[in-house]
Amino acid sequence: MEALQLNPTEYPHLSKWESNHLIQTLENLSQQANPSKKEITQADKQWAATMLEMDLAAQSGAIWEDEQEDPKWAATLEHNKKFYLIKDLFQQKNTEALEEIFQTETDLDLKEMANNYLKTLYDLPFLNKSNSTKVSNEEITILVNSLTFVADDNTIQLNEGIQITDEIKKYH
Repeated sequence: MEALQLNPTEYPHLSKWESNHLIQTLENLSQQANPSKKEITQADKQWAATMLEMDLAAQSGAIWEDEQEDPKWAATLEHNKKFYLIKDLFQQKNTEALEEIFQTETDLDLKEMANNYLKTLYDLPFLNKSNSTKVSNEEITILVNSLTFVADDNTIQLNEGIQITDEIKKYH
């Protein structure tokens, strides 16, 4: 396997790659571009290096050798930590902590996840009862407490993200 020398000025991204990884990648790309070719030449590798360098430059280096260099890494890591925290709180049946997350979380996916877990934990099967089945006072209390809060002025307010719809109104 002949060493491929890349000029760092012409190949600013690829010249930083580990040599064996670079050669293997260029051989694979050359083979994919020319599947009928039996032997990959230096010219083929040089062509693959030029195409790959142009692609990396077009992506502004979006392919990270070390994922922690990615500017979005910290946000992704934080999101994933919150995801597993919400899942753990659900498994612990910690409705108080889940409600806190639901009230304060700004990431809509995580907020929805917490809300769905709360619905499961509060076990609100009476929402699916037919009109002929009477809803108990306890079920009404659970529903009201999960949808509302008492504001500073002692008025009952809907929790953030809760809307009265025609679907709810018909169960009066």
